[in-house]
Amino acid sequence: MPDTDVDNERPVENLDARSNARIERYKKARSEFFRSLDAFGGTLHTVEAARLLGITETALVDQVNEDRLIGIINSDEQEYLIPAFQFVGAEKLPHLEEILAYLGDVSDFAACSWFLNEPYEGFGRPAEVLRSGASDEQLKALRRDASLFLSPEAS
Repeated sequence: MPDTDVDNERPVENLDARSNARIERYKKARSEFFRSLDAFGGTLHTVEAARLLGITETALVDQVNEDRLIGIINSDEQEYLIPAFQFVGAEKLPHLEEILAYLGDVSDFAACSWFLNEPYEGFGRPAEVLRSGASDEQLKALRRDASLFLSPEAS
């Protein structure tokens, strides 16, 4: 069992100061990340997201595990928190699963960042572009950008 306890507020006494500083930076970044999600509807617990989609919690977790939905583990409660920007009413954001497939093997934090930040000025946030009904040209650009995200080939 590691000596780190990054999600709890108590310091880990048998780590050096450098390791504790790294843990503090991680906790601060995680906290800021969740605050930034608040501007886009926050997060839903798995039971809430499952109810919204009209599926079981197990089916929802399966979708998270299959990278068809973004879910961020909440280690305090041992469940996923589902970013709400992925929903339009009682349905998933249009083209969500397709774009997640283009993003490939990136962390859930990175995937959220991609959806919620403009790839370049004037384009709009991908989540908002998809929500408003992306044109074929916009979809093509989103697919390209998603496939290059965090890629060494990105230019």
